[in-house]
Amino acid sequence: MVSYMVGTLGFAAENIHMNDCGLDPDVQIEQIEVLLGNKPDVIIVAPCDVNNVSEITDMCSKKDVPVVYIMSEPDEAEEIRWKSEKIRACYAGPDGIRSGSDQGAIIATLHNKGDINEDGVVKYIMLQGDPNDPTGCARSEYSIRSLNENGVKTEMLLLQKADWERKKAKKVISDALEKFGDDAEVIFCGNDEMALGAAEAVEQAGRKCGKDIFIVGAVGSVEAMRAILDGKITGTVFDDYKAQAEWAGNRAASMLDGDDTETVFYTNPTKITAGNAAEMIEYCEK
Repeated sequence: MVSYMVGTLGFAAENIHMNDCGLDPDVQIEQIEVLLGNKPDVIIVAPCDVNNVSEITDMCSKKDVPVVYIMSEPDEAEEIRWKSEKIRACYAGPDGIRSGSDQGAIIATLHNKGDINEDGVVKYIMLQGDPNDPTGCARSEYSIRSLNENGVKTEMLLLQKADWERKKAKKVISDALEKFGDDAEVIFCGNDEMALGAAEAVEQAGRKCGKDIFIVGAVGSVEAMRAILDGKITGTVFDDYKAQAEWAGNRAASMLDGDDTETVFYTNPTKITAGNAAEMIEYCEK
């Protein structure tokens, strides 16, 4: 995003300030307070807790600073509020419904549709990052709805949060595989970090992805795509973060010019499997 804003939009690199809150929502609020005290022209935020979006929006609005949210979409009521109260705020990022549907479609197009033991029911584990995140919840719901709409019966063995983290996901899946054994046929993950953690647990348990279990991630990180090529993950959904970064940068620039017309931009998801992972890695690394 920074390279696009500097190279294409003409922002001065020294005027762009980055902060990492370490996924701590309280730290993020404190950082934004400090930033607003420095009178920025615009703020771009990847909220680590969408429950704080309304507070962040009000903080920025009081200082007359436009805010662009990325990655995690605020709820519908908040987006409606932006329009009704004429608040300079917008969102650019993945659509949980579409990316979830694509996760389900990846499994539905397998030769056995994820039904490894051929009993007519796909038994799955669902790993969520944050159960309060609307994008993640929609992804979880529609991954299963997509399977069902493709004629696949499903049964949930476990719904567990892992805070978007690889290490926590590995622990959750290690425990789940010990409990459910071969009954676990598919692991749906809310992001690729959790999918990579699940893959480590699967390998440690002596299971083989693609043979006796399937793993699906989301976001489309290069590391996850390499894991797909290595046979450690079945697939992921690429939420085009290049397009997201460009739109967020463009909206930041246009909001500075007084254009507040667009409030939501969804990236176009792409299903990633072994058939196109190498091509998508090349796209990401350009």
